[in-house]
Amino acid sequence: LRHVRNVYDLPINFLLFLSTLEPRKNVKGLIKAFEQVNSDAHLLLVGKPGWKHKEIFNLIKDSKKRKFISYLGYVNEADKPALISLAQAVVYPSFYEGFGFVPLEAMSLGTPVLTSQVSSIPEVVSNAALLINPYNHNDLVFAISEILSNDNLRTKLISQGRAQAMRYQWDISAKKTLAVFEQLS
Repeated sequence: LRHVRNVYDLPINFLLFLSTLEPRKNVKGLIKAFEQVNSDAHLLLVGKPGWKHKEIFNLIKDSKKRKFISYLGYVNEADKPALISLAQAVVYPSFYEGFGFVPLEAMSLGTPVLTSQVSSIPEVVSNAALLINPYNHNDLVFAISEILSNDNLRTKLISQGRAQAMRYQWDISAKKTLAVFEQLS
């Protein structure tokens, strides 16, 4: 953890967004909501630039909290677990996801998750994450404030998140997938 904190010069308190920077991930909404939160926490954006990423970078550049928003780019896969573990929370306010590996990975590492109540994500996280409507700006502002300031909520999300993540194991997935193939043949 110390090595990753030093390599990326991480602040003590930060929220982590970890994914491709593109419109369906609601990064612009996240930045706009983060601007309205009264906190000394930072927002770290990690991932490759996707389509329309220039709009996101312009929003950061023009933000009144630009000193608290950092873009780390793509990080080494080996560093991601430590990066997630060091975050106060993983924020994933996506408009659409096929599954939602990032919230699941964060929960397995004991990091609270704030994510969308749309698409496949609620099925993945169940009641183990703070769910928001990604189309409701005030909902996102309130949830960011809560996850940064409410220690009881964070403790609850950590406990429920670890339990939920245990439901997803590769050996179980492999057995279920094999059973489907066997039924088809």
